[in-house]
Amino acid sequence: MQARLSSALRDKISSLDIREPYVWRLKLSETDFKELEACLSAFIADRGKSALVTTDNAIYGVVYLAEWYKRKYQSGNKCDLMDGVDVEQLFRNSGISIKQYLYRDESGNKRWLYSIYVLGGLAIQHELSRNDNMKFLKGLCRIYHGENYTLENLDEASRAIAFRESIKRQHSLFEYMRQILNGEMPFNEEDLSNADSDVNRFIATVKAANDEILKVKFRFEWQVTFSPQYSCMTRRLNIWMKPEEVGGELHQYLRYDRVHLWGVAYPEKQHKLYIYIRFKRDNEVVEPSTTDSPIITYLNTGQADTGFVAFGIEKCAQCKHVPTCKFDTIEIIARDEDGKEYVAQSEAAREYIQLWRNVSYGDTWTSSQNAQKETALLFSNRCLLKDESIVDDVYRKSFRDQKYGMSEPLNWFYIYDSVTFIDEKGKEISLYNRIGYDQITSKLYSDSIHYVNGGKVKHYYIEDPDESDNYDIDELPLIFGWEDVIVRHFATKDDILNAQPEEDCVAELVEFKQPNGRYQEWTSADEPQYGEVQLRITVKGRTFPYTVMYLPRLDEANPIRRDFETTCIRYRKPDRSEACIKDTIPEDKKVLSPTVPIRYGEGENFCEVDVYRPTLIKEVILDGEIIDYKHGDEKVNLPYIFKDRVLVNDFSKHGYQSYDCKNLCSIYSQTYIDIEHNPSIGMAALNAWRLDRRFAGKLLDAMAPDCLTICFGNAQNKTEWEGHEALFWNYDKNSSPVVINPSDGTDGYDVGIVLQNLSKNKDLVCNLGEDLDNDPWAWDDIEESPLRCFEVANEADNYFFLMKALRDLSKADIISAIYEPLLELRGGELTEKDKAGLIRLGEELGFDWQEHKIYLE
Repeated sequence: MQARLSSALRDKISSLDIREPYVWRLKLSETDFKELEACLSAFIADRGKSALVTTDNAIYGVVYLAEWYKRKYQSGNKCDLMDGVDVEQLFRNSGISIKQYLYRDESGNKRWLYSIYVLGGLAIQHELSRNDNMKFLKGLCRIYHGENYTLENLDEASRAIAFRESIKRQHSLFEYMRQILNGEMPFNEEDLSNADSDVNRFIATVKAANDEILKVKFRFEWQVTFSPQYSCMTRRLNIWMKPEEVGGELHQYLRYDRVHLWGVAYPEKQHKLYIYIRFKRDNEVVEPSTTDSPIITYLNTGQADTGFVAFGIEKCAQCKHVPTCKFDTIEIIARDEDGKEYVAQSEAAREYIQLWRNVSYGDTWTSSQNAQKETALLFSNRCLLKDESIVDDVYRKSFRDQKYGMSEPLNWFYIYDSVTFIDEKGKEISLYNRIGYDQITSKLYSDSIHYVNGGKVKHYYIEDPDESDNYDIDELPLIFGWEDVIVRHFATKDDILNAQPEEDCVAELVEFKQPNGRYQEWTSADEPQYGEVQLRITVKGRTFPYTVMYLPRLDEANPIRRDFETTCIRYRKPDRSEACIKDTIPEDKKVLSPTVPIRYGEGENFCEVDVYRPTLIKEVILDGEIIDYKHGDEKVNLPYIFKDRVLVNDFSKHGYQSYDCKNLCSIYSQTYIDIEHNPSIGMAALNAWRLDRRFAGKLLDAMAPDCLTICFGNAQNKTEWEGHEALFWNYDKNSSPVVINPSDGTDGYDVGIVLQNLSKNKDLVCNLGEDLDNDPWAWDDIEESPLRCFEVANEADNYFFLMKALRDLSKADIISAIYEPLLELRGGELTEKDKAGLIRLGEELGFDWQEHKIYLE
């Protein structure tokens, strides 16, 4: 073969150092490549492809393949000249170290072809035609700069593995990128001569991708403390500093070139740089106090190769106080010694986040991806769960911060298998709980069964009766047959958050462990006994252990049936006989347990499955007591003023939901009331009440039950004063409301307001009342007081906007007219009722207390 080459090309190829067989170092020209291709074609025509893989000729085949990949590979095309060549023998006989330069995938499969490809560098045509906003090249740069990043979601898996390993091990691609980024150019001058050549465009693209990565110095990690037993959550934001490559190794420096990309003109002249964190909403800073003190201080080393070094921080800084108001952007700000600020990094804050349990910290969860840990979804009310049957498994809690107070309630859902939801932009998103490429899970029957911890049932057993009579408890996945075992395959292992399943399918082979320790295939003729079963699942030749609770199925459609007509639960016992539990729904004003436990087994070993009660009743609870029952499709009409006092327990065909109405979002927005065409928010609300405007509960909270309808109160023509206390107050600060009988009329009163005392209500009746004078404070004998108006309405638990004096109060006067005199009246410490009233007043008048550094929760 070598005799066919020109001496110049033969000498170039002979100079390849087999210890570092990086073909790109040969800097072959297009002319060289065409000559090599022509000689190989003639050689194969004369001697056949088998002759190319001999020890004398294999290195020429390797050089050609690597160079062809660099120049011609595009979108999965094959090299026609080398098609049919035994690539494994080519690699083995080339003399290149298999131990060092052959890359393997997770299953141990050898990737011969792609291990040769990376010796040529990157496929120039392929990279220029990706149109992926440089995602792949930026991924390479992230690995180059020391990040633990995957490429498998961005490229074909085998090639991605070769790329990743070649860079991580500082082999061919690492050196190739190092030369490009350092300006050494691993290309022939012929390829570089034309400024518009593909090679020059490729170099510019690699450098642009690297510049984007260099800007991103910091990685954000949320740490959230959550437990179902806690009344609220807490959070902190860790800011991790990405290491820099200095002298071939990674160190915690901040290089001048990175700082220059932030906009600092002469970073080498700055003695110090201060790093701050800033939170924004709609491009406005929400809490300026977060920039009072720097989270990191960098000192200039005076050395061009090291730049700045972080003072007093090794790897991570922490923002201990996170604003509890809404924000949509987090910025890292660099401030120089002259006080000039530069946006070093900006990251959008989403309406949801996937978290993984950090076992080292008990109830602490982290946003750092970890497929080996329990995972959960935390999301705002702007996101909607697709499966309404799992709503009752959602925990609603606020973040508490010692500095910034309480946030609005957020939603927490443990991800047992997967969860699908609609984000604030209407995009459907699915998140998964998985380990590796394949996830073994079981089918859920959430319409009937209440699972624990997202998808399990409790198994009770006594390990050794001679030692203890106490039961141990396991939580196991539940199946009613081998077909309930589901295999979910993912295309990528490492990029958990962005991974999408390729397919859901039943397992290739399901085996169960017999008493003798051997595994037997599960078929219609051979199946395990009911109870705890150890399974072995085979997926694409690999086996996975999976321990489950196996119970008998009632029929093909229903493993367990809730019979709503007879209020019975029907199921099969372990002896295969059909059983029925008759449920009783007494309507005795005692709150029903959501489920009926069904026990499978007896004595020292049994399983309990909690089945939702077979009823469609709705319990309406006010101040902790049941005040009404609704049946079937009957609606619960809820005046908004009662929302913080009302709970609705909804038994439906989808299961059960206990809904706390305080989770409804504010009704005081243009979406629900016509603020635009009214002089005030209060007036818009009053007119909406007069027009008897009503809204489906799901409009105010996507997780509200279907039966819930929201209104302001009774329509004017449906006043129900009988059994309800009516109050009259003349607006004088020195007087108190008196109880009246509205049926007697109000002709004897010149000025004042009639309103209902809702604090004593035992139902959801809310009457509109009557304002007897549009300008009560025009009367000389009435001493006005906005604070007294607030107190009267708050003591009656009624709307503040019913009083004209309050709904016309300007936002600028709320603090001086109400908050400050109330605080003085209470001796500097507000009562809980005061705080709740002020929060409600702010909602009705559109006033944000936190904007004025007043934290009432």
